[in-house]
Amino acid sequence: MTEALALWRQVADGFSQRLREVRSDDWSLPTCCDRWDVTKLVDHAIGAQRMVPKALGDRGHRHDGRRSRTGLGHGSSGRR
Repeated sequence: MTEALALWRQVADGFSQRLREVRSDDWSLPTCCDRWDVTKLVDHAIGAQRMVPKALGDRGHRHDGRRSRTGLGHGSSGRR
């Protein structure tokens, strides 16, 4: 794993931790972006970040050889 990829994963883990702290009633709150609530903003951020691992050299496999995910969900906020 490259140093850049390791750093990105650390940042992604921090983002994921923040998402776990979002309360269910917060998802529909407005953001500073007109017409975007928290859900739309998070979905946008996740969508953009899904391209980063491959750009940083990740080949989609974990250390045990099985396919991995980015850790940022399934293209959605993971909202409950």
